[in-house]
Amino acid sequence: VSYPVGVRLVDSVLPDDLVAVPTSASTRPGGLIPDPEIAEITLFSEDGRFSQTYPLTNTDPANLKCYWSEYDDQGNNPVDYNGNGYSDIRGLPAEFLGKVGRVILRTVRDADFSWLLTVRRGSDGQARGVDVVIRYHTGIKPLDERIFPASFRAGLAVVGVNDAADGTEPVLKRGAYVFDALNARWYRITNHETRPSSGLIPTSEAGFWGAYKYRLTLESEVVANAGAFPTGSTSAVYSGAMFLPGVVDVYPMGSLSLPAALQAGEN
Repeated sequence: VSYPVGVRLVDSVLPDDLVAVPTSASTRPGGLIPDPEIAEITLFSEDGRFSQTYPLTNTDPANLKCYWSEYDDQGNNPVDYNGNGYSDIRGLPAEFLGKVGRVILRTVRDADFSWLLTVRRGSDGQARGVDVVIRYHTGIKPLDERIFPASFRAGLAVVGVNDAADGTEPVLKRGAYVFDALNARWYRITNHETRPSSGLIPTSEAGFWGAYKYRLTLESEVVANAGAFPTGSTSAVYSGAMFLPGVVDVYPMGSLSLPAALQAGEN
């Protein structure tokens, strides 16, 4: 059975398919949140020659009905789901001759990846370098951005890292990235080691392992100092490192010098 602004699905379709569509309790029961991208319905004409896609606006799982209009199937009770100030009827195209052959319901899938920008600014406030960081779309939790004591030395592809003050250990993985929190630089980790037992530490490395619990080997040399390695009687100086999970790759965009007139805000 078809309606001008909605359709009743055949009995062979499980009601759970409609129940699974995320809805909002702020409107009448079954009303979707005011986001036209959250769910769509694609309608096909009875002969299959024509199709039309609309945002899904309302569901009635108990009666296997779904709507793409802000009116119900009787043309009553308009609800402004998308908040545009109008009652969107969205009738069937004339080519459908008032009938729907089949439908496809689609809920929009969360993006697999997300991105963020790392911007390095000079003392004058101008952007001196920008990196685009691509990561799996897992969201960011506060603990993901935890800073661990670490030292970076320019010209070396090695970083010394310690546990956090409360004993939390960093999550270290080959191929993952470490972020120099002082200089806003990303480095890919090619290897990581944990401090050996005291009897297995070479004399030449005693100073390093006395100051750090972990040693990271990087894919490229460190660009700028952050903290300092221990040398002789001088103790290590710690800066900070972050290990944001899910980072796939980092793409440097470099910097762009703008004409003086534009920097001054002139047209």
